[in-house]
Amino acid sequence: MQVREYRPGDPLKRIHWPSSARVGSLAVKEFNDEYFARIALILDTFHPAAFSPELEDAVSIAASYLVAGATEEEVIDLLFVGAETVSFSAGRGTGSTERMLEILAGVEPCRDKPFSVLSGLVGERISSFCGAVVVLLALDDERLALLRMLTVAGIEYRVFWVTADAEAAQEQVSATGLSTIRIVPLGHVAEALRTS
Repeated sequence: MQVREYRPGDPLKRIHWPSSARVGSLAVKEFNDEYFARIALILDTFHPAAFSPELEDAVSIAASYLVAGATEEEVIDLLFVGAETVSFSAGRGTGSTERMLEILAGVEPCRDKPFSVLSGLVGERISSFCGAVVVLLALDDERLALLRMLTVAGIEYRVFWVTADAEAAQEQVSATGLSTIRIVPLGHVAEALRTS
């Protein structure tokens, strides 16, 4: 940020030798702390069928957020469960957005693990997040517990729930009292993202 006069106790590695030589006394480099947002992109891949059109739409929402939402001031952590648990970061010197899109392109339904594996993955990293985008394929007690965990941690989040039955989903969301859940009717991703 700037160079200032040396004060006793300043680390020697911060001495700026060219400035010190120019002014005839020790000068020290002073740094500005940088802050950035770390956003969790949580993708629900749990579906009983080998192919899921809901999951295809969910991946589209995640990819759209990744392309439109990524900035130099944030790191995005993609979290989902497939054959293995996946946690991949992009932004600010970590992985690339292009690599994350490649990973998303290969997502398949998880049919052999419980949802609690994803909740555990989020719980392990929750202290580093300042926000989250959650893309769900259902809304049950386990998924509501994940949202409560984010709320208790003080993390602001937005939820997209992809469903083939938007009317029943609306009733279920109304019963929860959560205003952060956006229902995305199957096949209507573009419209849902335009209005969110």
